[in-house]
Amino acid sequence: MKEINATYVKFFDGWKSNNLSSELIMQELSLKGYSNTEVEEIITLYKKKCDNDRMTKGFIMMGAGAFLGFISCVCVLLDFGSLMRDIFLYGLTSVSVIIAMAGLYLVFEGPGNAKA
Repeated sequence: MKEINATYVKFFDGWKSNNLSSELIMQELSLKGYSNTEVEEIITLYKKKCDNDRMTKGFIMMGAGAFLGFISCVCVLLDFGSLMRDIFLYGLTSVSVIIAMAGLYLVFEGPGNAKA
């Protein structure tokens, strides 16, 4: 696998913040004097970076959801009171499951589905 050049990273950040499509990225790189093979390689690297960023965010969300679920389980087992038990059991557990499922979606969405 090719190493990501430091100058490409500057491009990637700008493209991601401007939410550019592949066609606009191709035009921009062509105007800067890159050949067609270099353009395709750079766009492939950009898509891989977007996929990796999405998956990293997904793993972080899954970890946060699992940790929040563990905390809610411990709080229910400590039994602070009947009202608090309901809040921890139904409220906090539901929030943790939603966060973990959103993370799972980001991880298992599939490679190549990033906007580019």
